[in-house]
This record gives sequence, structure tokens and C-alpha cells, in this order.
Amino acid sequence: MKYFRYILLLSIFCNFNTLARIRFSNGVAQKHKEFLKNDLECLQGMFFEAGNHREFLNIFDLEVLDSSTLYYWLNERVSFVVEDRPISELPANSSKEKYVYPVQRQEESVSVMYNLGASLYKVGKAYSELITLDFEDEFGRETIKVTSPRAGIVQIGEGLFDISMSVNYYKPESMPNTLRRLEVFFHEARHSDGHGESLTFPHELCPKGHAYEGQPSCDKSSNGAYKISSLILKELIRACSECSKYEKVFLKGILSDISSRILSKATKALDPRAEVLIIE
Repeated sequence: MKYFRYILLLSIFCNFNTLARIRFSNGVAQKHKEFLKNDLECLQGMFFEAGNHREFLNIFDLEVLDSSTLYYWLNERVSFVVEDRPISELPANSSKEKYVYPVQRQEESVSVMYNLGASLYKVGKAYSELITLDFEDEFGRETIKVTSPRAGIVQIGEGLFDISMSVNYYKPESMPNTLRRLEVFFHEARHSDGHGESLTFPHELCPKGHAYEGQPSCDKSSNGAYKISSLILKELIRACSECSKYEKVFLKGILSDISSRILSKATKALDPRAEVLIIE
């Protein structure tokens, strides 16, 4: 039996010029790669006006709000993008040896984006096994060891580019659609955080009378994935000089829907420090 030390990953600022790129597997459709690479480039080129961003900086645990710090925050939690496939068909493997973890979905629908790394980590923890995933892109092959919810693997599907997710139906590459996809990226990135009670920041069932009653589409925590979504989308709308008045109204409607998923009793902030296996 192998053992490990349980530690928490702490955010460390680095030289943003040396940030690793977010990589896309060969299985991701070329047109989808181009859209998402463009989205990420737009994020790095955005200008955010000075103002009172206290809540945003507190929830994101940042000192300043700018394109570099936002990209770094995202890149800390998302490193690999893979195509939409059932988990049973992914090139994932589990160890034959058992691991002692800290004590403490894939739904049949059109996939938008899914934090696969966080899910695989929880599966490994449940079975006391180390999960690995074979990854291949234009830069080569590697085996990703899922030793933390911050393995950084997200899975994208056709739903992310579906007309139902679009603001501008005629131009998938338009800035409003870029903002919508970036919001989803940041939402899924939050699921890479946490340990113990807060591990992967899971959603809760929406209560009776809610528009999403009975669905796992709400948050009870004050700093969960929907809070991240609402804060980042609000700032992206403010920063969008290319968005028309109509497009901003449309985006604010999406923002209102997202905010409704943060329950009124969501006053407790969960610890975002990420759990990690240190194998010895």
C-alpha cells in the first residue's frame, strides 16, 4: 500500500509572461479549438476599468483585477481541454495499488463543459486508486496523473457552441459569444478547488418553488461556481466595448439567471484551497 501526505495547494503569483498555455487534445474539433483559443486571447487582451472590485477580489483571492491575473487564475485550474466522450471511452486508467486518501455525472444530455479532472479525482478518492489519463495534442503525448481536483482537465461538447448558448446567433466568433463561453470556463474552473467539505464545490438541489426545482443547479455557498460565474460575467459585460446595447441586455439576462441559482441563504464561504495527493 502506498501513502501520501495531504497538503493544500496555495496560490502563488508568477511571471505571467511564462504562463503555460491551455492545451487542446487532438480529439477536439478544429473549429472548436479556434473559437476557444480566440476566446482566451480576447481575455488576455481585455481592459478592466478601475473601481470598487472588493467582492470580486475577495472571492477570486486576487490583489488586482486585470487580464493577466484572470488568465492566471483560470490557467491554475484549467490546463487541458478534451473532447466530449463517455467516461467509459476515455483513455483513463487506475492504479493496481491502493491509495489512502484524506478522510473526509455524467448526465445524458448535450454536454456544454464538464470538469472531468475534478470528477476523476473524486472517483479515485472513492476507490482509493490513482487515476491517470492519456493526453495527446500537437505538442506530443503525456500521461496526466489526477492527484488533485486541480488536474485541470475539462471536457467540452457541442452544447458549448449550440445556438441556445449564443448571444449573437449569426456570428459564433463574436465578442458576446466569447464572453458567454469564458463565463462557462470560469464556472468549471471553480470545480477544481476545495478539500474535504468543499471538495470540487458541488452544486445543491434547487429548493421547491425555484425555477430549477429539484435539479442540482444551485449553490448554498457564497463563493461557489455560480458566484464565480456571476462576478466574472458582470465584469466582462462592463469591459465589452464591442457589445451592442441589445447584446448587453441579453447578457444581463443570463447574469440574472445565474445569480438566481445562488440561494438567498448562501452566506457561508467554503475553503477553496485544493486538496492534493503527495505520493511517498
